[in-house]
Amino acid sequence: SEAAALLAAGPAARRERPAHDGAPRLVVDSLTVRDRERVRLDALSFAVAPGEILGVAGVDGNGQEELADCLSGMRRPEDGAVLLDHDPLVAADRPPD
Repeated sequence: SEAAALLAAGPAARRERPAHDGAPRLVVDSLTVRDRERVRLDALSFAVAPGEILGVAGVDGNGQEELADCLSGMRRPEDGAVLLDHDPLVAADRPPD
């Protein structure tokens, strides 16, 4: 894989990578997830561009597991969508694969 090759090549090779255009690769748009108890994600939106690192923190029960399930395609949101390189991974109107 590209990632393995870059790790094996060392830091100099990673610095030589071409610059990206800044467009986000991962987009979460108005993601809403509810369960029997309450709303776990309420219109959550964010974007991650190449080279960025996103951390998710919170106390137990605040939606981290639901977000991970939606990002992985294991759960369909009530509303919103997750896009990777402009292609839908999961959307409210599209059942998971």
